[in-house]
Amino acid sequence: MKVCLTVFLVIATCMTQTACQSNDQSAPPTVVPKMPATQIPAWTRLFSKQLAQPPKLLEQLGLGDSEAKIREISPALLSAKGLSTKAYGRASVRVLLHSDSRLVRSIKVSLPLDALSHLTKLWGGPREASINGQADGWFWFDEDKKIQVIFEHDSKGSTLVYWPYMSLTDLFETKTVQSRSPVTMLRRKSAEVRSIYPRQMERRARPGFVTWLPPLKFWTRPLSLRVAEADGRVVEVEWKLDINTDTSIATRVQKILEKNWTKKSEADDSQVWTLGNIVLSVSKQKAGKFRPNEFILLVTARVSSEPSVPVPSP
Repeated sequence: MKVCLTVFLVIATCMTQTACQSNDQSAPPTVVPKMPATQIPAWTRLFSKQLAQPPKLLEQLGLGDSEAKIREISPALLSAKGLSTKAYGRASVRVLLHSDSRLVRSIKVSLPLDALSHLTKLWGGPREASINGQADGWFWFDEDKKIQVIFEHDSKGSTLVYWPYMSLTDLFETKTVQSRSPVTMLRRKSAEVRSIYPRQMERRARPGFVTWLPPLKFWTRPLSLRVAEADGRVVEVEWKLDINTDTSIATRVQKILEKNWTKKSEADDSQVWTLGNIVLSVSKQKAGKFRPNEFILLVTARVSSEPSVPVPSP
C-alpha cells in the first residue's frame, strides 16, 4: 500500500512539474523580415553627374564624332537594338548618324519605365515641355556645352536622347564668330565659312550652299541655313523659324533685335533692321502650299552696299 502511494506521489509531482514547465514557456519570438534596402539600378552607372558627359558605353565619344570612331568601340552601337552589357542592366545605347556626313547626330538610351525618378536624383528636376511642339517630354540642359537631354516614356519603357541645341539669341549674335551665329559669317571668305560647316548641299538658283544648324531648345529638327556667295565671299544668310507650333518666337525675336539693332522700316507682316552695314529682314510667311494654314518667320541677313558704320569686329 505504501509503495502504491509513493508511486502515485511521484507521478503527480512529475505531472505538476511538466505542467508548470509548459506554462512557463513563452511564445516563440516573431521573426520580422528585414525590408531590402532600396537598390540603385545598374543602368544608372551609365551616367555621370555631369549632364553633358555621354553614356559610359561610348567611352569619351559623343555628339559630332565620326562613324569610324564609334565602330572602333562596337558596331552594335549603330544597330537598331544598340549596345547593352550585363554591367549596366536593363539599358541599351544606340548612336544615330547624319546620313551625309556620317557624324554622330544623336545618342539614344533605352531605359526601364521607372527611370525618370532615378535620373531626377542624379541631375535634378527636369523641365517638362513639348518635343517639337507635339509630344510630352522632360528636358535637361547643359548651357555651356549646348547639349539637351530629352526624356520620354510610354507603356513599354523610357527613352533618353542626347541632342545638341542652339539658343534663339545665337542666331542673331554679331560679335562672337561661331557656327551657331550665321550673321557673323557675312563678308567672310567662302572657303573659310565652308570649312566651318561639315554638312553642305550646293544651291541651284544662285552660288552658295545649304547647311544645317543644331535644333533650337525643345526641338530635334535641325535648322536649315541658306548661304549665298559672291566674289568668293558670303553675302547673305537666310533661315526659317516655325512660329506655328511656338507662337512666342516672333515676340522673342523682336526683343532680341531691340537690344542691338535699329529698326529701319515696318509693314504689316515684315520688319527691316540694320546694324552697321548689315540689313536684316524679318517677315511672316505661309509655310507652303501643302501647309496653307501654317506660318513661318523668314529671316534674311545681307551685306548692304550703302556705306555705314561697320559692325564691331569679333
